[in-house]
Amino acid sequence: MKELNMVPDEGQNLMVYKRHPFVFIVEAADDICYNIIDFEDAHRLGLLDYEEVRDSFISIIQHHTSNIERVKQIAEDLRADPNESIAYLRAKSINVLINKCTEVFWQHREEILKGDFNQSLLDAIPGMQEALKKLMKYRWQEFTTPKK
Repeated sequence: MKELNMVPDEGQNLMVYKRHPFVFIVEAADDICYNIIDFEDAHRLGLLDYEEVRDSFISIIQHHTSNIERVKQIAEDLRADPNESIAYLRAKSINVLINKCTEVFWQHREEILKGDFNQSLLDAIPGMQEALKKLMKYRWQEFTTPKK
């Protein structure tokens, strides 16, 4: 395991290692893509209306752009095809989340490399938890799970 730079978890009796730094990156990529795509799919299937999805994506995008009005205008210009407008906002949201996760990884790189960082990169993005919570609320399994 030394070749992989794995850090032993010395508090464990078994041969247990702390999370490898790449795990944080893979986990963030997985969470970003699946949650965003599930949210967009819910719109395409008519489970969520345009305004709700648009507003949720904009609440993410505004954390990383200095010209949110331009983004809103482009989305509005594309609104003749609501799916195209949402696809534009989806791409912008993914870009913001990737950049924010990169910032978190870099800011916490020492903790991550030592194996002492104990949350996901998405959970560690400052000031974006409410926007992410709303997005995560609409995971695909919630739409496909029969209600009791």
